[in-house]
Amino acid sequence: ETAPVQKRIVPLWARVAASVAILIGLGVLAYNYFPEQQNIYTQTLQAGNENLYAVLDDGTQVWLGKNSQLAYNKNFGEKNRKIRLTGEAFFDVAHRPEVPLTVTANQVDVTVKGTAFNVNASRPDVEVALVRGLVAVKDTRQKNAEELLLHPNQKVIASNGKLVLNEHNYQITQANDTIVPETR
Repeated sequence: ETAPVQKRIVPLWARVAASVAILIGLGVLAYNYFPEQQNIYTQTLQAGNENLYAVLDDGTQVWLGKNSQLAYNKNFGEKNRKIRLTGEAFFDVAHRPEVPLTVTANQVDVTVKGTAFNVNASRPDVEVALVRGLVAVKDTRQKNAEELLLHPNQKVIASNGKLVLNEHNYQITQANDTIVPETR
């Protein structure tokens, strides 16, 4: 005769505890594996009926146009410098080539390393005008879109997935050794 096979029964509480431990472990792993997604766009600046001037944590100066909004991450400048813009803003970017700054407006990315430029996204078309330095402009609404490199005094308009370059000088005013965009 064969000996009866003993079944080992795991209590329900032990199975639940093991499941919870696995879920917590996966959560901690995902949190540490995807750190770039943490704290994206948690800080905002909003201009009401007047222009707004601000200096971001990395030293970048921003002149936000009327009724415009800027959003960025809490630890701006430490690992990345990503900004989401609605409306119009002029940027005088702190030079930090190891941490490039990217401004996204209406799915158009403007990537810089240290420069001064204006972005107007108050309409569906996005206008980028460069005062000094270099910026790369890419319209991500278009698949496989190429970047266009702007040089000082150039302006590009992103319209319907196309980048149209304008060679005319972009006018700014200077007051008290501070660059201020010309108001319209």
